[in-house]
Amino acid sequence: MLVLTLLTILSLLGLRHQWSKRLEIQNSYNASQDTIKFYKNKDGENVARITVLSFERVQDFIRMRTKDDTIRQLQDLVAKYKKQLNNGGSATIIQTVTNYDTTYVSNIHLDTVYFPTATLLDSVRNRWISSRFGFVNGNTTFSLSIDNAYSVVIGEENRGLFKKSKAFVEVTNHNPYTKTKVLRTYQVSEKKQTHWGIGPNFSVSAIPVLTGGNVSLQFLPTVGIGIQYNFIKF
Repeated sequence: MLVLTLLTILSLLGLRHQWSKRLEIQNSYNASQDTIKFYKNKDGENVARITVLSFERVQDFIRMRTKDDTIRQLQDLVAKYKKQLNNGGSATIIQTVTNYDTTYVSNIHLDTVYFPTATLLDSVRNRWISSRFGFVNGNTTFSLSIDNAYSVVIGEENRGLFKKSKAFVEVTNHNPYTKTKVLRTYQVSEKKQTHWGIGPNFSVSAIPVLTGGNVSLQFLPTVGIGIQYNFIKF
């Protein structure tokens, strides 16, 4: 009877594991089909958001088949750092572009001067862009410096009652001239804790014993191997 019970519990645990694995694969496929979404926040900053790709085992993500070039790049990145990611963590690929358009207001008097000693310089300087351009003594000059700042958040979005929350990654570009073009994140999903266990156990049994017409409890220690369900784990 004990062997039959043990086999039944092991079979149920195996089915539960297969179901969890199938659900993980389905969720990861849905996440891989998600496309990046753009919007501006209340401060006018460019924000990009996309669903996080999540597997419990790093190796499962590396082996996932995909035609998405960005996901393939992310797989290569995860493979490079898989030892560091095995116990939890995430990897993200971000590609941004900065656009700044300006019109140079020329000096009509200098525009007609073509002497090699002519000088025509101008510059753009603000919190994010620093540029100097023009010509000096017949030589064209151009310099550009761009200061970018980002905020990256990996979190979970509540999708309502009875629905599993969805993990997302969100990048906010604080430079108003910069926006995110490419964004993908892989995160090691948290391992599911099980309350069932098989292993050695020590217990004390209380057995009622009738002695001289009186009933007393006799405590007997037992040591063995068995199946147990843990209400509290520490």
